[in-house]
Amino acid sequence: MLPARFVQAEEQASKTKEDLGLVSQEKEKVEEEVEAGEEEVKQIQTRIECLQQLRDGELGGRLEELETDLARREKASVTTGTDIKAVKDNAKQEERKKAQIIKGMNSVSFFKYKVRSFIPIGSGVLNRLRRKLVPVH
Repeated sequence: MLPARFVQAEEQASKTKEDLGLVSQEKEKVEEEVEAGEEEVKQIQTRIECLQQLRDGELGGRLEELETDLARREKASVTTGTDIKAVKDNAKQEERKKAQIIKGMNSVSFFKYKVRSFIPIGSGVLNRLRRKLVPVH
């Protein structure tokens, strides 16, 4: 019985060595695949970085153009807004002046009306006073 167990142990040891060899081979194969994958990842990252730099270079120039154009348009908008406000303020001042002139004209018209209505009544009195004061030669 002992020799049968020994034979079994030898067979098991032999089988284990074979399995160990297969596992070692599989391990080496997986390590090679991992290394190949890492190399591929590095290449992809390098390519991504190159493409990003290219994109940033192209977009950076375009972005600068757009930002410059935006700044120019904002400045023009602010200037136009300021000009519009100044024109509106001037228009309001002109309206006030117009209202004052109309008010003044109405008061002058009213005064002329009063003077005209007063002169015909007082003109006879005024003529009589003139005759008395001015000697006739």
